[in-house]
Amino acid sequence: MATEFLVEAPDPQATFPQIQMWATGNGFQLSGDTNSGYFRGTPSGLAGMLIGEITGTYSVNGIRVTIRVNKNLPPGEVARRLAQFGLRLIGHN
Repeated sequence: MATEFLVEAPDPQATFPQIQMWATGNGFQLSGDTNSGYFRGTPSGLAGMLIGEITGTYSVNGIRVTIRVNKNLPPGEVARRLAQFGLRLIGHN
């Protein structure tokens, strides 16, 4: 379980649009810009029922994005959901 995730995007021009798609696709409302921001929402499906609402922040540095959340999340599931939007989990704490 982890609360901080290091993510990589394939293209610096696409990093923020991919973060937006990931957030929207997972039931989060995103507020911020291409450099940093926050999100909040309840994931869809069984995860949402088990975990409930998640809040977090993101910060972008080139193709790398640091995502911090308020709940311990399973890295495997986070990686799977990121991959659906072209993002790759490369580390977690």
